[in-house]
Amino acid sequence: MLSNTPMMWSQNPQQYTALVVDSNPHMMTIIRRFLHQCGLRGVIPATTIAEAMDFIAKVPVDVIFCDLGVKPKGGIEFLRLLRNPTGSHNIKIPVIMMAEGASAQMVYEARDKGANEFLAKPLALKGVERVLKATLEKPRDFVESDVYVGPDRRRRQMDVGNDRRGGADDEQPDYQQDDPENPGSEPDNRLQASQ
Repeated sequence: MLSNTPMMWSQNPQQYTALVVDSNPHMMTIIRRFLHQCGLRGVIPATTIAEAMDFIAKVPVDVIFCDLGVKPKGGIEFLRLLRNPTGSHNIKIPVIMMAEGASAQMVYEARDKGANEFLAKPLALKGVERVLKATLEKPRDFVESDVYVGPDRRRRQMDVGNDRRGGADDEQPDYQQDDPENPGSEPDNRLQASQ
């Protein structure tokens, strides 16, 4: 039985509009029901990539749920079209990719093509709520470069301390360098045990 108790949001979820791109009518019904239970009122269905791109050009959308196997060419093609900066649409719309039997390779490919998140089917309401809330309320920075357009793929901000490219006071790396006395020798690049 599905819970009718939505998560606590810092913003009213009714303000958000979601586009659901899935060729399977049964899955479309389930995803739309889950999104309504999460508090979203605007949920737009699209069964093809062309239909989805048409909606994106005409209607402001806050988040997209897209099936990896959407017809005719799949969710990766949809991401390629959406993240194309030469289009007249908003390339920064967050995309939550979904797939049955999701493998690590599928997740990596979707991430590398610009997906914000990935959900494995069958979906669970709690998983949809968690990913939706994180995507809308804590969006990641957006990257636009020659080789990648999409959300920043780094999930954590980590303090790396002193960068090894710094000054002479930096620690030495944990591997042996070339022997300056014997420049033609092979370096020993195996990690040495910490002392």
